[in-house]
Amino acid sequence: MRLSVANDDVDLVRLECQYITWLIGHAVRNRDQDTLKRIGDRIQDLIQRTKRILTAKDGNFLSLLNEAIKLRVFIGLPAMDIAQLYDDMLIALEAVHGPEAVRSLMPEYATRLTMAKRDADAEKAIGRFLSEVKQRKLDDRDWVILNQAVNDLATWGVRHPDSYEQLRALRDTGRVFNLSSSPSEQVSSDAELAEDLKAMQGTWHMSSEAIKLELAIHNDQADIAFFDANGKILRRDSARFALSRNGAAKILTRYGLNETQSQGDAMIYFISPDSMVHAEGMLTGMQNQSMPRLRSWTRNP
Repeated sequence: MRLSVANDDVDLVRLECQYITWLIGHAVRNRDQDTLKRIGDRIQDLIQRTKRILTAKDGNFLSLLNEAIKLRVFIGLPAMDIAQLYDDMLIALEAVHGPEAVRSLMPEYATRLTMAKRDADAEKAIGRFLSEVKQRKLDDRDWVILNQAVNDLATWGVRHPDSYEQLRALRDTGRVFNLSSSPSEQVSSDAELAEDLKAMQGTWHMSSEAIKLELAIHNDQADIAFFDANGKILRRDSARFALSRNGAAKILTRYGLNETQSQGDAMIYFISPDSMVHAEGMLTGMQNQSMPRLRSWTRNP
């Protein structure tokens, strides 16, 4: 494996960039730790050389940065190095796709800057995002990005209390997603499951001494809000779900907005007019990401 060529010919460098981009993606898919480690040891030098020769306007450079960021999952690059990758990413993203694409990356960028202890830069990133989104109507993707940013920054919010509260307040003005206009067709052939889906519509709650959860279901989409004991909202999450059967058991599979059903979390469910129970982590041999537990929901009046 060769990570650089002596010749600075643009076409050769572009070809090398494409090869390294493919190699990282291939190694990530196959969890090839050795290859990723060798690339990671030299990725910063490679990126600087590629940027100098190709410039930020070249889509090959942007693709290389996208794949380089994936390395952090596998080899744990230092936070400062990851933030530097995002610095270059934003410049390339704007050069190739324009400022709208940059806006969508700002919350994620702010999180990376915070982790790298670049607090002043993180504040600027949050400020830019807030100033731009407040001037436009948020779409579904905006709500997902905003929710993810609030959740990611929750650990670091103490370092950005004002900006973090502004982000969270904006997020909490609406649901994480805009409600779809039509229900899922996945249960239409099963009359009983279709009735269950109909019965699930509306708002539900469950409480303990430390936390309260509120669940809003509309069609096959769900929005869950977490509150502390004083009623202060901590975060929101959103998901889609599908109903199915496994023998005599009725199954609810919950999956993220950016996931497929096969990536979801399957649980046994029971529903009555005023209560709903989810038995999580009990299914063997099915997609299952939860520890065993029961969640008992009560319908809101």
